[in-house]
Amino acid sequence: MKGTASLVKGLLTVGVLGTLTYGAVTLTTSTASAGPGPLCGYSTLWDCTMPDRSHRTRAGTRCDIANFEKATGAHCVPSGL
Repeated sequence: MKGTASLVKGLLTVGVLGTLTYGAVTLTTSTASAGPGPLCGYSTLWDCTMPDRSHRTRAGTRCDIANFEKATGAHCVPSGL
């Protein structure tokens, strides 16, 4: 009886160590890659303050608004905040 318990314990130990080794090797050899472009998100309304202090409402994604801000010098925040 003691021999069987020792055998089961040994097999279980080998199985667990093998599983952990396999997981470690898989995680360290896999490469993470980014998607094809930036995560622009969904389209929403933005309140934009123009350089002349006038306000303009725009619709677009984060990427659209970033391009708009860069082109016009505006500062935009999501509408309703």
